[in-house]
Amino acid sequence: MKTNLLLISILGFSGWLQAQDTIRSLIITEASFTTSSAYVELTNSGDSALHLNRFEFGVIHPYDKRIDTTDLNRWFFVGQDDWFMLPDTMLDPGESIVFTGSSLPSGNSDEEDCWYVRYHNTFWSVDTEPLLIRDSIVTDQVGGIFTGPAGQQAPGVKDAAGVPGATRNSILVRKFSIIQGNIDFEKGRGTNAFESEWIVIPLQVHDTSVCRNQFWTLGNHVNAHLGPETLLSNTIAINWTDTTLVIPWGIRRDDPVMKEFTRKPGIAWHYDYSASYNDSAYLSAQTGDVLTLFACGDNAEVIPFRITVSDATADANIVIPKRLVDPVLSFAGQGPLYEVTENVPGMDTIRGDALTANSYAAHIDTLFKYLEGAPAAMWEIVFVDGIEKIFVKNGDLLRVKSESGLVKDYYIKVTGQYINYDAFVTSDIYTVDQVSYNITCNLMQNDSIPVTEFISNLIPSQGASIRVFNSNYLEKTGIVEPGDFIVVTSVDGYNKSYYTIQVFIVNANTADFKSIRIFPIPSQGVLNISGIPERSRITVKDITGRNLIETIANKNTIQISLENKPAGMYFIRISNDTGSVCYKVIVK
Repeated sequence: MKTNLLLISILGFSGWLQAQDTIRSLIITEASFTTSSAYVELTNSGDSALHLNRFEFGVIHPYDKRIDTTDLNRWFFVGQDDWFMLPDTMLDPGESIVFTGSSLPSGNSDEEDCWYVRYHNTFWSVDTEPLLIRDSIVTDQVGGIFTGPAGQQAPGVKDAAGVPGATRNSILVRKFSIIQGNIDFEKGRGTNAFESEWIVIPLQVHDTSVCRNQFWTLGNHVNAHLGPETLLSNTIAINWTDTTLVIPWGIRRDDPVMKEFTRKPGIAWHYDYSASYNDSAYLSAQTGDVLTLFACGDNAEVIPFRITVSDATADANIVIPKRLVDPVLSFAGQGPLYEVTENVPGMDTIRGDALTANSYAAHIDTLFKYLEGAPAAMWEIVFVDGIEKIFVKNGDLLRVKSESGLVKDYYIKVTGQYINYDAFVTSDIYTVDQVSYNITCNLMQNDSIPVTEFISNLIPSQGASIRVFNSNYLEKTGIVEPGDFIVVTSVDGYNKSYYTIQVFIVNANTADFKSIRIFPIPSQGVLNISGIPERSRITVKDITGRNLIETIANKNTIQISLENKPAGMYFIRISNDTGSVCYKVIVK
């Protein structure tokens, strides 16, 4: 009867299996241990092709059990999901293969782990006895420091080349001069850059590190050098004598700077922000930033270049997202509110997790606040529905016009369904004054308007409700009268607007009421009324309906004083034998 296969692999050295150059030439040449961007590069450093299906690739975690606690030439019990055999393919000399993310053993990585390569001298079958691999040898590893309990992988991050915590804060690149594997990482990591087998490239720690570009070291392993022949750009002026870079305005910090150079194998970089970084919202490159370049070869060649940013040109018509400020008014560690694509086919896009319908990020003033543009450029929103608003909706365009007249459009992507939280009305039947909040109705003598008909002739903002009240704040259901007012309530119930209803009687004798003008509105207390029909009665009421002033106009222009009255809303009725009109006025 077959014995069930244990879901572990037992790794060990055979005493009789001799390590040959051909099996030690598949080495780990680059490794990132960080969980969010873990990867391992393997390279054939020999002079003949390797059949990869003889090699096992795996990971050892802290506290994985040792087979032998005294003999470092014996290895570990490794879980089923923590190793696999490499694909059945040939790897030519100098060629590399990279494993990232879910393609790694166990599907991820940790800064405390150890990655290893093991060579199998013979094939074996999983249908035989419990898996005991005798005819194999571990040929290379990185990150393994076996000083934990019972000789296990030590917990915690590991130093390398004198860099504390290198497996957490850096990427490790093998020197090109190392052509055979080494299972003693304790010795291979060294205590300084000179004696280490590894070149340590610090990770970016800024807010733009989430989606980093890979260094030009990955996928190739070369003997790289820094010099005028390896660093070329059509846009950036490179001064090798002063080690300075003059960068055009509009290029973003961090990885985007490297897009301005011709890609060369073996080059890595680190971008340091100027001293004003914590007090700056800008994601564009700034004068005083430093770009440090690394050439990874037999040794590391490292040159820091200080950056100067030139002024925006007259043709500059791009926008760049800005960072948010935190509650203590610092920009440190804060990301941008919007994502703005660069030079994509068709049209660039402004988008972002925060850019949803009804969010503060959808307001135009917020959009303009958190985007950077050339000082002389002009911006405008092109509304997809042709209706000017204070917010943007999906499909609107940000149109940027440069000083020289060049135009660039950005598509604005807003997610979610817009709900209008405003409270206002418009009408195709009545005249609606959105400044003084008056609704004027023109009626023939003896006509009237039922409340239901009046409301049906109004167009509220999306989802808003309308109710009609008289001057005593009692809701009405009958006939609309001068001095009545409406309350418009937004869909969420939070915002309300009040409109006074003015009923204007139109006939041959009252057409001259149309000449009446009341100003200024709002008023500081003194109101001028002009265009009054002869012998008209002027009545002023407060919001409770109480008469404050009542007089007969003997001329067509009079002045009324409410200076001794409290600030608020007042109603002025002008009437004669043929009709009347009512106006709402605001006194500050």
